[in-house]
Amino acid sequence: MLLILVVALFSFGLNVWQISSNPSAAFYSPLSRSWELALGALLAYQALHPLQAFSSIIERHRSLLSGLGLVMVVIGFVVINESRAFPGWWALLPALGSALLIATGPNGLVNRLIVSRRIFVWVGLISFPLYLWHWPLLSFARIIYSETPPFDVRAVLVVLSIVLATLTYYLIEKPVRHSSSKRPLIITLSVLMLCLCIAGAVVYKTKGIKSRHSGMLNADPSSLSMGADRGRWSNDCGIPLEAKLILKSCFTPKDKKATYAVWGDSKGEAIFYGLAREAVNQDGPRWMMIGNAIPMLGDIPRLKGRNASKSNYVLDALVKNEDVKVVLLAPAARSIFLLGEIYSKADLDASPLFDEGLLGVSNAIIALEKAGKKVMFLVDHPGFPDPKSCISGGMTKSEFLNQFLYRKENSLCSMTYEQHMNTNERYRLWIKTLQDKHPSLIIYDPTHLVCDVQKNHCGISREGQFLYSYGDHYSDYGNSLVAKDFLGKLPNLLKGK
Repeated sequence: MLLILVVALFSFGLNVWQISSNPSAAFYSPLSRSWELALGALLAYQALHPLQAFSSIIERHRSLLSGLGLVMVVIGFVVINESRAFPGWWALLPALGSALLIATGPNGLVNRLIVSRRIFVWVGLISFPLYLWHWPLLSFARIIYSETPPFDVRAVLVVLSIVLATLTYYLIEKPVRHSSSKRPLIITLSVLMLCLCIAGAVVYKTKGIKSRHSGMLNADPSSLSMGADRGRWSNDCGIPLEAKLILKSCFTPKDKKATYAVWGDSKGEAIFYGLAREAVNQDGPRWMMIGNAIPMLGDIPRLKGRNASKSNYVLDALVKNEDVKVVLLAPAARSIFLLGEIYSKADLDASPLFDEGLLGVSNAIIALEKAGKKVMFLVDHPGFPDPKSCISGGMTKSEFLNQFLYRKENSLCSMTYEQHMNTNERYRLWIKTLQDKHPSLIIYDPTHLVCDVQKNHCGISREGQFLYSYGDHYSDYGNSLVAKDFLGKLPNLLKGK
């Protein structure tokens, strides 16, 4: 039991630690989710080797504990949504609630009156195959529709998942569990699982079969890269080792000292590659990058713990670097207002973080100007989904199959210029307010490069080249395009022209 407890505590601690810095890893990684399995292992251990103290507590408070378990599960169902940092601490509600229901056994009040009903028992029996079936069905539907499928399609797929899960339970799971030939079956299943594991690893390492949909992409697939030449820069920017552990982007030129710096999040890193590359190509002043950290300082809610340390490390490095004369702040609009990659005007207008973001960035500007740095601000570009989500058309080489496997055009992959400006009206008001507070702040807006203003169009590509790489980050084509324009205007911008 001690070993199970250690695994559970380590895994849960990793889950809580990762949820703020890498929520995707916290959700998908077995390391940060195995505490939930360990919770089940503790229940199994208690059933096989009962500890008297636990047994007596369960016996005395069986009905109360089963009721508490149900309440926790229901509360989790009601309050956990996409805005919650899940799993994190929130995962305790369904996990502990389920554990209490299981621990109290068939004599618990809730179990006796509700959970033991035939319908719930049947749902429990097919629950795992149901989980396995619903995921690919809904995922493929999402791919085909290029957005969340209509309600009727999702409803049909859920019903189909239930039918397939039932067939899986009775035709596969039960025969396997009650098979008399256990050893050959275990070996066969283990070999199949190993083959799937190897195939998955190969697909992951090779980033899929790159040629599969390249002909369906909206532009040249080779232009999808970002930071392909990052090896040209040294992974060192004058910060201590403990800072390097939490700051993912730290680049300086290898040939000369940098006199310009980028302070930003992942979008800041994306534009850095273009600025650093084109500066070398033009034999101009060199650039460095410290991030990923949103350029904010001060006592504001989002700057607690790790995030506060990030900002302080970046500021300290920039202030102490006497060679750096100009700092370009490059935060994503969604980072300022804490929005998703794709957001609407309603989302932006409803964000309560206008003043908080203004205060945080303003504090950073004040600190940098106090250190004698000239400060610039990069206006964010339109937000689009990952370019690979913009594939449309038949998904196979068969015209017959393409009648059913046809991916609809993703409506989020393009917008009018007017739509972009209207959506980001509040963001641009925020920038104007920031500039009013800091008259010496230089604003650079590259919108005219990534949108065709005259044709009233903003898209993910230009002249057959992708402007963006993964997510909504500049590709190397896009960041070079912006960098050339920016560097050409830089001397006049610094002179206030």
